[in-house]
Amino acid sequence: MITAGGRIDLEMNGEVYKPRGVVKIMPTSVEVESGTNMNGSGYRTIKPVNAKIELTFERDRFRWDDKMMLADWNVTVVERDVKPTVTHVATAATMVGRPEIDTATGELTGITLETDAYRAV
Repeated sequence: MITAGGRIDLEMNGEVYKPRGVVKIMPTSVEVESGTNMNGSGYRTIKPVNAKIELTFERDRFRWDDKMMLADWNVTVVERDVKPTVTHVATAATMVGRPEIDTATGELTGITLETDAYRAV
């Protein structure tokens, strides 16, 4: 049986953040697309991509311009309640997107971290 959900620990560059909603992880470094030729036969293309971690977390009081322009983010996401525990590590990640703060809930969305150095342990 697969266990999913539960508590998430999030650390970015040594600072602990509070994940608020879903953390989406896109662990692959390739993207495959398929199509159909005019004679009905199929084809596929493969292109390299960065692994991605999409985050939603509790807003904090810091300067977003400074955080986003920081060159490298070392990110650790730990799924604590799955068996066995899964740790996702993204090294030298780049923060992309545009932060959006929901003032009613305090949730921050719109941030994705992209890296060519992802692993799950």
